[in-house]
Amino acid sequence: MLGERIAKLRLEKQMTQEELAKALQISRSALSLYELNKREPDAETLKKIADYFDVTIDFLLGRSDDPKRRDPELEKLLSGYHGIREKVDLTEFFNKVKNLSPSNKAKAIKYLSATPAEMVMLPVLGDIRAGKPLFADEHLKGQMPFPKEMLSAGYDHFLLKIDGDSMTGDGIEAGDIVLIRVQNYIDYNNQIAAVIINGYEACLKHVIYPEGSDMVILRSSNPSYQDIVHPADDVVINGVYAGIFKAPKK
Repeated sequence: MLGERIAKLRLEKQMTQEELAKALQISRSALSLYELNKREPDAETLKKIADYFDVTIDFLLGRSDDPKRRDPELEKLLSGYHGIREKVDLTEFFNKVKNLSPSNKAKAIKYLSATPAEMVMLPVLGDIRAGKPLFADEHLKGQMPFPKEMLSAGYDHFLLKIDGDSMTGDGIEAGDIVLIRVQNYIDYNNQIAAVIINGYEACLKHVIYPEGSDMVILRSSNPSYQDIVHPADDVVINGVYAGIFKAPKK
């Protein structure tokens, strides 16, 4: 059983005996004998094979037909998560996975993804103030997994946690996390952007440049807030709004 299963796993990866032997740091002749059931690997080599194919030793030895490794901690964490399409709370998810081992963290992120798309980790920022680097440690609130295919090619991105209700007219509420595409300009007048004004925290506003004026209008979508008008030179655009994760309703 051991030999057949090693051979089957190797062929599923479309590997030659020579390639697998090199990956396992054993001789090709030894691997051939394992696959022919003419020799059994020692405990250390058996573990190497199981680790390489990410299967259990019991599966290799024929004691179980389930190749999946069971990690109680990981399975408990993943219980109830059904992928991005289910609008899971990614902030909560990251807080749970951040202390896992790198391999388990990768498995958790892969499980979370509703598609096989490659995931990347984006920084979550908050309380950004003028005069300090955008990615200073004091601004960093954590990281979150994000599907690479949903990002704009050629641009950096970050996530900004919303504090306040000034943009509720656009469906952006306190606790939401918005995706920001990094650029120092807006693509069109009245675009939503993350901006800072000297001495103020970052804010998410509609940015309007009145024709023939050297001023800029920062407009909320909540009518309870008045427009903020400043000289254009005093306003720094950190990036433009590119998407949102909704905070779970209590």
